[in-house]
Amino acid sequence: MLLPAVGPYSIPDSAVEFEAQLDPFDPALGSFDCGTDATALAINAFFRGGNWARQRGMVALRFVASGAPFAYAAVVLSRNPHPDSTGSQEADYLVIWMMGVDQAFHGAADPGSSSGSRLSDAVMKGCELVAVANSAAGMSLWVREGNAPARRLYSRNGFFEDPRGTFQDKRGINMLEMRKRIQP
Repeated sequence: MLLPAVGPYSIPDSAVEFEAQLDPFDPALGSFDCGTDATALAINAFFRGGNWARQRGMVALRFVASGAPFAYAAVVLSRNPHPDSTGSQEADYLVIWMMGVDQAFHGAADPGSSSGSRLSDAVMKGCELVAVANSAAGMSLWVREGNAPARRLYSRNGFFEDPRGTFQDKRGINMLEMRKRIQP
């Protein structure tokens, strides 16, 4: 298991807590809605359908602010190319498989942040805490090449574009892998 206990876990400089949400029938998922475009609908379906529960080693994290669940992220530890190499060297990474913030909270400020961070930044910080707890060399995720808002979120949180560049996923969509080094 990626976390020693279900939680809740606090995020420094944030009003947000997160927990390992292992119940695919969590009633809060019934009202979870991160939007209506094709990507958002896929994220909604992934979490509402409990798809993480069918993926070996994957854990869903539920993020809560002021008692209200506002985001989910599905993460898994995986061997990936090392962040300092374009070659075949690999390291343990926390892969953010899927992440969504309920549209009612899009762009919302984190009320506990002294730096003016958004709730979406707290989700990224929570994922990083899981990576650190698992001694991962870094974190990685895929993002649509044309999804500028997501790319800005990830860049703002220390992710960089993988030096291998753009690739097409199995649907033929241009994607980028973004990675973040975790300092020991």
